[in-house]
Amino acid sequence: ATLAYLYAQRGRLFDPRCVDALLRGREQLDQICAEHSMASARPGLGA
Repeated sequence: ATLAYLYAQRGRLFDPRCVDALLRGREQLDQICAEHSMASARPGLGA
């Protein structure tokens, strides 16, 4: 939903070059977030 909003507002609220760069690097960004996520897969059961 967030990426759809960014794309819909591309050229209005957001610089098209920035949106394009984000979309091109999305797979790498997802991988980095997964590797460094501090969120527990089972909230409340960890720690």
